[in-house]
Amino acid sequence: MVVAACGKEPVVAPRVIAGVPNDVFSQADRVYVRPTGGDARADQIATNQIDLVRAGTDTKVIDDVDVHAWPEHAIVYGGPAINRALSEPLPLTIGDGRLQLGGETFVGDDLRLVTLVPAQPGRPAFVLYAATTAGGLAEINSLAHGGDPILIADAFGTLVTGRWVARGDRVDAELGPRARRIGWRTVTRTVGKMSVRVRFPDMLAIAADDEATIAACVAGVTQAVTKLAIDPSAPLDIYVYPDRRSELSLTNDQGDGHAVSAAHALHVLKNPPAAMTSLVAHEATHILAVDAFGLAGMALMGEGLAVWVAGQYGGTALADWRLDVVPPLGALVGRAFRKLPEGVAYPYAGTFIAVAIERLGLTRVEHALLPLSPFGWDEAWAALAVEPAALAAEVQRRLTK
Repeated sequence: MVVAACGKEPVVAPRVIAGVPNDVFSQADRVYVRPTGGDARADQIATNQIDLVRAGTDTKVIDDVDVHAWPEHAIVYGGPAINRALSEPLPLTIGDGRLQLGGETFVGDDLRLVTLVPAQPGRPAFVLYAATTAGGLAEINSLAHGGDPILIADAFGTLVTGRWVARGDRVDAELGPRARRIGWRTVTRTVGKMSVRVRFPDMLAIAADDEATIAACVAGVTQAVTKLAIDPSAPLDIYVYPDRRSELSLTNDQGDGHAVSAAHALHVLKNPPAAMTSLVAHEATHILAVDAFGLAGMALMGEGLAVWVAGQYGGTALADWRLDVVPPLGALVGRAFRKLPEGVAYPYAGTFIAVAIERLGLTRVEHALLPLSPFGWDEAWAALAVEPAALAAEVQRRLTK
């Protein structure tokens, strides 16, 4: 519909552009476009995220430099700063800590974007995974996404969603209301060169046990740094929630803890000090290991390293874990890991990493085993000069009741 006013330019009503990312994810001929224009860490993170979602399928992957004619159902990882296929103008700007679209500007190094970029002449619609920093794609797959044309996330999860509209020949974004965010009271401590910022909701009064909670958080970070044998310097934020309801209301997650690597942030439920220390050690590992060694190629490796660093899972020391049935190693490789109960998968993974460190040494595990993905599995183990079956046999021995 066109509305005209006397003496003024006609105002063209916006037309909603149909389509969501799930439309592309459901296509058998979808093609993943891998970036090669970032530094080694940024490119490794993007490759890892692509491998995680395509594991167990024969989905095609091409490098950005090989995109000469756009495939019909492309899924592009990385913004223009690292993905060379994005040489043409987009209806958004992202990078260097800033995201601009729909007439709004979002500022922060924790911002991530998942959207179905509308078709343009000579280029079909495609899914874009992008972030305001080169390493911001770490764990971007873990966002609950796909059903909204536009999704923007920050350190807490979904910040705002929206849709694409056409106004004449111009494509623009219309964004909905932003998710609820609150103020935080921050206490800063240091671990080596790293600032550890423990944050409490500022609507809550200072509690008598806050200092014990802060000390436990610092102890957990110190445990992770010590066991990983690293010396990080980037600040780490730890958001402490008084109860699961509060955590759920802000993050849409109500577990004991989770890490947001892109934001360098942990979200943890307040626990007694000993449990808090182990929880923070586990979750901090997910962030610190990415910085130091790159993103884990599989949950088996990433969760295994975190359990090993924490030294326990579910309140039971790793050395004391026993399973009624010990699964074969193949049942934990790739996406299969998440199909097992956590009480099986996590103790197995932690024990596997413990055995691997004993056989291979910490440095080889961190630099060679941690990034290992299901693709090139046999070649990688051959290069390590060890049979994975030998490690699996020792894991079986330790976990058998």
